[in-house]
Amino acid sequence: GLAQVNTTDWLIWKDSITLHYLRLEDVLIRLQRTDSTWNHAFLKKAFGGNGSTDSTAATPAKDSPAPLVLQLDIVSISNLRFEQLDKWRGKTLIGGVEKLYLKANKFDINNLDFEIANLDLVKPEYREFKRQGLWSSADSAKYWRRIDSLDALRTYPESWNPDGMRLTIGEVNVTQGVVEIFNRHGPVYTAGLFDER
Repeated sequence: GLAQVNTTDWLIWKDSITLHYLRLEDVLIRLQRTDSTWNHAFLKKAFGGNGSTDSTAATPAKDSPAPLVLQLDIVSISNLRFEQLDKWRGKTLIGGVEKLYLKANKFDINNLDFEIANLDLVKPEYREFKRQGLWSSADSAKYWRRIDSLDALRTYPESWNPDGMRLTIGEVNVTQGVVEIFNRHGPVYTAGLFDER
């Protein structure tokens, strides 16, 4: 793979970083599991903090500096592939793009304000496959009981965009995109009839 970044000079004296150009090539992100633990769980343990509830632990000062502002101008990606291989539950998600070019007029992560001038996608793909998983009937029942109890407690936000994110895109070009969903457990679909599932 290849990563290339062109950014502002003298980063240590600035409170904002502008990435003028970000280029990635031949990127593969693979998450997988064969039991209830994902292969990347060790990263959460290593970088997720110590989880201490000690009230004597150091707390940030009230006059701590403002968060760093990140701006982004141009992103160019070639051969990006994301794979989530969940053999435990029997679900595989694959996403990717052969080429992506994004030019942003504004890309303000802190204020959730994104103004994209141009987005070009060549051969984007999303694939989802469901098969028999390795988990037992007891694992499945435990999982769905938890989901059902969370649904009963869930309170939905009054707005579909509670954080006020703003996203505008001037022009989008998609060439040869693919969406594929395969469910081994589902019934055979009838051609010509709308399936609400």
